[in-house]
Amino acid sequence: MEQPATAVRLLSGREVVDNALAAPWPIRADSPLPDLARLTHALAHCDPVFLDSRVDGRAVLADVLRDAGHEPEGLRGALEIERFRLSQRLRILTMGVSAPDPAACCQVSALAALLLRELLDQEPPRPPGVILVERVVRMTAFLELLVATLVRPSTWPSSESVRQEVCRTFLAGLGLCATGENPHQTADRWEEISTLARQETTMSLRAEIEHRREVERRIAQARARESASHYTGR
Repeated sequence: MEQPATAVRLLSGREVVDNALAAPWPIRADSPLPDLARLTHALAHCDPVFLDSRVDGRAVLADVLRDAGHEPEGLRGALEIERFRLSQRLRILTMGVSAPDPAACCQVSALAALLLRELLDQEPPRPPGVILVERVVRMTAFLELLVATLVRPSTWPSSESVRQEVCRTFLAGLGLCATGENPHQTADRWEEISTLARQETTMSLRAEIEHRREVERRIAQARARESASHYTGR
Protein backbone atom coordinates (compact mmCIF):
# COMPACT_ATOMS: atom_id res chain seq x y z
CA MET A 1 0.00 0.00 0.00
CA GLU A 2 1.40 3.39 -1.01
CA GLN A 3 2.19 5.81 1.78
CA PRO A 4 0.75 9.33 1.42
CA ALA A 5 3.30 11.93 0.37
CA THR A 6 4.61 14.05 3.22
CA ALA A 7 4.04 17.76 2.68
CA VAL A 8 7.25 19.78 2.48
CA ARG A 9 7.39 22.59 5.02
CA LEU A 10 8.08 25.82 3.21
CA LEU A 11 10.72 28.15 4.60
CA SER A 12 11.16 31.90 4.71
CA GLY A 13 14.44 33.39 3.58
CA ARG A 14 15.38 34.02 7.22
CA GLU A 15 14.83 30.36 8.09
CA VAL A 16 17.03 29.29 5.17
CA VAL A 17 19.81 31.61 6.38
CA ASP A 18 19.43 30.47 10.00
CA ASN A 19 19.72 26.83 8.94
CA ALA A 20 22.89 27.55 6.97
CA LEU A 21 24.53 29.42 9.85
CA ALA A 22 23.61 26.61 12.24
CA ALA A 23 26.16 24.47 10.38
CA PRO A 24 29.09 26.89 10.35
CA TRP A 25 32.23 26.76 8.27
CA PRO A 26 34.51 24.50 10.34
CA ILE A 27 37.20 26.90 11.56
CA ARG A 28 38.86 27.47 14.92
CA ALA A 29 37.29 29.95 17.31
CA ASP A 30 40.37 32.19 17.12
CA SER A 31 40.43 32.28 13.31
CA PRO A 32 39.80 35.65 11.62
CA LEU A 33 36.37 36.02 10.04
CA PRO A 34 35.88 37.40 6.53
CA ASP A 35 36.21 41.13 5.90
CA LEU A 36 32.82 42.18 4.51
CA ALA A 37 34.21 45.49 3.26
CA ARG A 38 36.76 43.71 1.07
CA LEU A 39 34.04 41.57 -0.45
CA THR A 40 31.75 44.51 -1.23
CA HIS A 41 34.72 46.43 -2.67
CA ALA A 42 35.58 43.52 -4.96
CA LEU A 43 31.97 43.37 -6.17
CA ALA A 44 31.81 47.13 -6.75
CA HIS A 45 34.94 47.04 -8.90
CA CYS A 46 34.35 43.77 -10.72
CA ASP A 47 35.45 43.48 -14.33
CA PRO A 48 32.44 43.83 -16.70
CA VAL A 49 33.41 40.47 -18.19
CA PHE A 50 31.78 38.81 -15.16
CA LEU A 51 28.43 40.09 -16.43
CA ASP A 52 29.02 39.24 -20.09
CA SER A 53 26.28 36.87 -21.25
CA ARG A 54 28.83 34.99 -23.36
CA VAL A 55 30.86 33.99 -20.30
CA ASP A 56 30.18 30.54 -18.84
CA GLY A 57 29.78 31.43 -15.17
CA ARG A 58 29.77 27.79 -14.09
CA ALA A 59 33.16 27.28 -15.75
CA VAL A 60 34.55 30.39 -14.03
CA LEU A 61 33.40 29.07 -10.66
CA ALA A 62 34.93 25.67 -11.38
CA ASP A 63 38.24 27.36 -12.27
CA VAL A 64 38.34 29.20 -8.94
CA LEU A 65 37.82 25.94 -7.07
CA ARG A 66 40.45 24.25 -9.21
CA ASP A 67 42.92 27.07 -8.51
CA ALA A 68 42.23 26.52 -4.80
CA GLY A 69 43.34 22.92 -5.19
CA HIS A 70 39.96 21.22 -5.46
CA GLU A 71 38.71 19.32 -8.50
CA PRO A 72 35.01 20.25 -8.72
CA GLU A 73 33.75 17.10 -10.39
CA GLY A 74 30.08 17.23 -11.30
CA LEU A 75 29.78 20.89 -10.30
CA ARG A 76 27.17 21.75 -12.91
CA GLY A 77 24.90 18.89 -11.93
CA ALA A 78 25.34 19.62 -8.24
CA LEU A 79 24.41 23.27 -8.78
CA GLU A 80 21.22 22.31 -10.62
CA ILE A 81 20.24 19.79 -7.96
CA GLU A 82 20.84 22.22 -5.08
CA ARG A 83 18.98 25.00 -6.87
CA PHE A 84 16.00 22.69 -7.44
CA ARG A 85 16.09 21.42 -3.84
CA LEU A 86 16.08 24.94 -2.40
CA SER A 87 13.40 26.11 -4.83
CA GLN A 88 11.08 23.40 -3.48
CA ARG A 89 11.48 24.71 0.07
CA LEU A 90 11.42 28.48 -0.46
CA ARG A 91 8.04 29.95 0.40
CA ILE A 92 8.28 33.06 -1.76
CA LEU A 93 8.44 30.95 -4.93
CA THR A 94 4.88 29.81 -4.15
CA MET A 95 3.69 33.42 -3.91
CA GLY A 96 3.98 34.47 -7.55
CA VAL A 97 7.73 35.17 -7.60
CA SER A 98 9.68 33.31 -10.28
CA ALA A 99 13.19 31.87 -10.05
CA PRO A 100 15.83 33.60 -12.22
CA ASP A 101 16.32 32.51 -15.82
CA PRO A 102 19.42 30.56 -16.99
CA ALA A 103 21.21 33.69 -18.23
CA ALA A 104 20.86 35.34 -14.81
CA CYS A 105 22.02 32.15 -13.09
CA CYS A 106 25.12 32.17 -15.28
CA GLN A 107 25.89 35.73 -14.17
CA VAL A 108 25.33 34.70 -10.56
CA SER A 109 27.89 31.89 -10.88
CA ALA A 110 30.46 34.28 -12.33
CA LEU A 111 29.95 36.81 -9.52
CA ALA A 112 30.02 34.00 -6.96
CA ALA A 113 33.41 33.03 -8.41
CA LEU A 114 34.63 36.61 -8.04
CA LEU A 115 33.61 36.73 -4.37
CA LEU A 116 34.98 33.27 -3.65
CA ARG A 117 38.37 34.22 -5.08
CA GLU A 118 38.41 37.35 -2.91
CA LEU A 119 37.45 35.30 0.15
CA LEU A 120 40.15 32.71 -0.47
CA ASP A 121 42.69 35.50 -0.96
CA GLN A 122 41.91 36.49 2.64
CA GLU A 123 43.28 33.04 3.50
CA PRO A 124 40.67 31.81 5.96
CA PRO A 125 41.26 28.29 7.26
CA ARG A 126 39.60 25.99 4.74
CA PRO A 127 37.48 22.92 5.35
CA PRO A 128 38.26 19.70 3.47
CA GLY A 129 37.76 19.91 -0.28
CA VAL A 130 34.48 18.01 -0.45
CA ILE A 131 32.93 20.23 2.24
CA LEU A 132 34.23 23.37 0.52
CA VAL A 133 32.67 22.37 -2.80
CA GLU A 134 29.37 21.51 -1.08
CA ARG A 135 29.33 24.91 0.61
CA VAL A 136 30.11 26.68 -2.67
CA VAL A 137 27.23 24.86 -4.34
CA ARG A 138 24.86 25.92 -1.55
CA MET A 139 26.16 29.49 -1.60
CA THR A 140 25.53 29.77 -5.34
CA ALA A 141 21.96 28.51 -4.91
CA PHE A 142 21.48 31.10 -2.16
CA LEU A 143 22.60 33.91 -4.47
CA GLU A 144 20.34 32.66 -7.25
CA LEU A 145 17.18 32.21 -5.19
CA LEU A 146 17.55 34.61 -2.23
CA VAL A 147 18.82 37.56 -4.28
CA ALA A 148 18.55 37.09 -8.06
CA THR A 149 14.84 36.23 -7.89
CA LEU A 150 14.14 39.91 -7.20
CA VAL A 151 17.35 41.81 -8.02
CA ARG A 152 18.93 41.34 -11.46
CA PRO A 153 22.60 40.26 -11.18
CA SER A 154 23.60 42.92 -13.72
CA THR A 155 22.71 45.57 -11.11
CA TRP A 156 24.59 44.02 -8.20
CA PRO A 157 27.89 45.91 -8.55
CA SER A 158 26.29 49.35 -8.91
CA SER A 159 24.21 49.59 -5.71
CA GLU A 160 25.78 49.82 -2.26
CA SER A 161 22.77 48.31 -0.49
CA VAL A 162 22.57 45.44 -2.99
CA ARG A 163 26.31 44.78 -2.63
CA GLN A 164 25.80 44.41 1.12
CA GLU A 165 22.86 42.08 0.51
CA VAL A 166 24.78 39.97 -2.00
CA CYS A 167 27.91 39.64 0.13
CA ARG A 168 25.97 38.78 3.27
CA THR A 169 24.02 36.15 1.35
CA PHE A 170 27.30 34.83 -0.05
CA LEU A 171 28.75 34.43 3.46
CA ALA A 172 25.56 32.88 4.86
CA GLY A 173 25.52 30.30 2.09
CA LEU A 174 29.02 29.25 3.08
CA GLY A 175 28.08 29.17 6.77
CA LEU A 176 30.26 32.18 7.60
CA CYS A 177 29.69 35.29 9.69
CA ALA A 178 31.29 38.64 8.98
CA THR A 179 33.99 39.96 11.30
CA GLY A 180 32.65 40.86 14.74
CA GLU A 181 29.32 39.07 14.33
CA ASN A 182 27.78 35.90 15.68
CA PRO A 183 25.28 33.80 13.67
CA HIS A 184 22.22 35.51 15.15
CA GLN A 185 23.59 38.99 14.40
CA THR A 186 24.55 37.91 10.89
CA ALA A 187 21.04 36.59 10.21
CA ASP A 188 19.45 39.74 11.67
CA ARG A 189 21.56 42.01 9.49
CA TRP A 190 20.85 39.90 6.43
CA GLU A 191 17.12 40.18 7.11
CA GLU A 192 17.34 43.96 7.59
CA ILE A 193 18.77 44.54 4.11
CA SER A 194 17.27 41.62 2.19
CA THR A 195 15.00 42.53 -0.71
CA LEU A 196 13.49 39.05 -0.49
CA ALA A 197 12.73 39.40 3.24
CA ARG A 198 10.96 42.73 2.61
CA GLN A 199 8.99 41.22 -0.25
CA GLU A 200 7.98 38.26 1.92
CA THR A 201 6.64 40.64 4.56
CA THR A 202 4.72 42.69 1.99
CA MET A 203 3.19 39.64 0.33
CA SER A 204 2.28 38.04 3.66
CA LEU A 205 0.51 41.21 4.79
CA ARG A 206 -1.31 41.41 1.47
CA ALA A 207 -2.40 37.77 1.76
CA GLU A 208 -3.58 38.40 5.33
CA ILE A 209 -5.65 41.40 4.24
CA GLU A 210 -7.19 39.44 1.36
CA HIS A 211 -7.99 36.56 3.70
CA ARG A 212 -9.64 38.91 6.19
CA ARG A 213 -11.73 40.46 3.43
CA GLU A 214 -12.80 37.02 2.23
CA VAL A 215 -13.83 36.04 5.76
CA GLU A 216 -15.81 39.27 6.13
CA ARG A 217 -17.48 38.67 2.76
CA ARG A 218 -18.55 35.16 3.76
CA ILE A 219 -19.86 36.37 7.11
CA ALA A 220 -21.87 39.08 5.34
CA GLN A 221 -23.30 36.51 2.91
CA ALA A 222 -24.25 34.18 5.77
CA ARG A 223 -26.00 37.02 7.62
CA ALA A 224 -27.85 38.02 4.46
CA ARG A 225 -29.07 34.45 3.96
CA GLU A 226 -30.11 34.22 7.60
CA SER A 227 -32.01 37.49 7.34
CA ALA A 228 -33.72 36.37 4.13
CA SER A 229 -34.78 33.05 5.66
CA HIS A 230 -36.22 34.88 8.68
CA TYR A 231 -38.56 36.93 6.52
CA THR A 232 -39.41 34.24 3.98
CA GLY A 233 -39.76 31.41 6.48
CA ARG A 234 -37.29 29.27 4.57
